[in-house]
Amino acid sequence: MNIIPSSALAPTIQRYLTLNRTLGRLYNNEERVLLSLDQFLADPSNRYQDLSSESFLEWCRREERLSAGVRRSHMRIVRNLCIYRRRTEPNCFVPDRLLFPAPHRPVTPYIFSESETARLLAACSHLPRVNSSPLRPECGFRGTVMAIPK
Repeated sequence: MNIIPSSALAPTIQRYLTLNRTLGRLYNNEERVLLSLDQFLADPSNRYQDLSSESFLEWCRREERLSAGVRRSHMRIVRNLCIYRRRTEPNCFVPDRLLFPAPHRPVTPYIFSESETARLLAACSHLPRVNSSPLRPECGFRGTVMAIPK
């Protein structure tokens, strides 16, 4: 998919994607994110024509429906584009990583007790059959708890 030049940043985006693809990378997710940014900058209803701290923050606000980890990834993609752009335009805007959402913390694992596992399996056996899982009642828990070797 090629970006149809629609904002002032579109030619830079196209060169950036072409370079990375010649290096053997697919860059499909990056293309979607950068196309979103390009469309935002080309939108006549907003006052932004180029990427600046204000336009970047406004674009980020439109991404708030996404999880913090996904937003962080999208912001990193735009930051990498800006670092690439800085090679030819030394005064261009580059987002500060300190403004990105915090990295995702690993979730502490929870080990279910035997009684919690039995309650979970019992609840599963009462779930109704649905088209997306027609075997649900047939593979549910039907009685005694099997002893799990320790």
